[in-house]
Amino acid sequence: MALPHSVWPLVRFGAVGVAVNALGYVVFALGLQTSMNYLAAMLVSYVTAATVGYLVHRSQTFHSTRSHAVGAPRFVVVQIAGALLNYMLLHMFVVRFRIDPLHAQLMCIVAVAAFTYIAYSAWVFVPGFDRDSTGDRRNDA
Repeated sequence: MALPHSVWPLVRFGAVGVAVNALGYVVFALGLQTSMNYLAAMLVSYVTAATVGYLVHRSQTFHSTRSHAVGAPRFVVVQIAGALLNYMLLHMFVVRFRIDPLHAQLMCIVAVAAFTYIAYSAWVFVPGFDRDSTGDRRNDA
C-alpha cells in the first residue's frame, strides 16, 4: 500500500530530522565531554544542526523554490524560537526535575521537532506571495 502524497513531506522531515538531530546530539555530547556548560553546548549544537538542516530541508524535505532572501530569514526566526524553546525545556528538565542533560536533550529534540515542522511547512518553505524590495507583491514560487 502506497503512502498518500500528503504524508511524504512528513516522512522526509522525519528522516532528515533524525540525521540532523543525530549530528546536533553528537556536537552536544562532545561539548559536554570538553567540560562545556550544557546550555552552551546546546547552543553550539543548535547552530550546527540548523545550518545543515536549512539546506537539506529546503531541497529534500519540502522541495522549496522560495528564494533564500525570503526563506532563510524565516528559517532563522523559527530556529531562534526553537532554540529558546529548547533552552527553556532543557533548563527546566535539568534544574527542576534533575534529569541528566543528555537524556533531557533527547526529550527536547522531540518537542522542538514538532514545533519546527509546523512552522517550516506553514511559513518557511511554502511558496507564496511576498513583497519584493519595492514593496510590490510578487509570486515567490
